[in-house]
Amino acid sequence: MGYERRSTTKTDMNDALLLTTMCLIGLSVDVHIKDGSVYSGIFHTVSVNDPYAIVLKRARMTKKGKCSSNVANEEVIATLIIQSEDLVQVVAKREMLPADGFAGHETGDVTGTVACTFPSNGNPLKETNKMTNKSNGGQPHTNKTKLVWN
Repeated sequence: MGYERRSTTKTDMNDALLLTTMCLIGLSVDVHIKDGSVYSGIFHTVSVNDPYAIVLKRARMTKKGKCSSNVANEEVIATLIIQSEDLVQVVAKREMLPADGFAGHETGDVTGTVACTFPSNGNPLKETNKMTNKSNGGQPHTNKTKLVWN
């Protein structure tokens, strides 16, 4: 008695990416760009059509990259659209994640980091989870989920 192990298809992985991005809507995120720049803002929406793009509201550059930019550090940008060819990863950090119903998690508040690495070449997505069970002096454990393209 068991479940037949089925291989993960590209459609399943695209569904995982869509679900993850939908869960990020409304969260404060850091977006890493290919030139090394990092923008912080509120994840507003996503375009899943070709090309993939994300929209941040109230964004600001928190780290300047190698390329010249017309955006000054700490200047607030009302709406920032980032295309997939410029996008490296999106990180939502210090968000409270529900622990109930997840195998391997203790009950209670769990502080987590979610990082999504987006494709620029159309390769399939794979998901990796990193959990820590080390004691950290009464502080909540940090769980990390990272979606990466191979």
